[in-house]
Amino acid sequence: MVTTSVLLVFGLSLSAALLLAAASRIFAVREDPRVQDVEAILPGANCGGCGYPG
Repeated sequence: MVTTSVLLVFGLSLSAALLLAAASRIFAVREDPRVQDVEAILPGANCGGCGYPG
């Protein structure tokens, strides 16, 4: 009885882990490295300091 429950929970958790691993590969978002370069150049310390948002 307990062995069946443990195996059932193990099987469900293994299948959920495999499903999440596959979903993370399928729905991965590729980020453009140029965005990080531009953000590194911009100061970003006083955003909105001039009175204009953004």
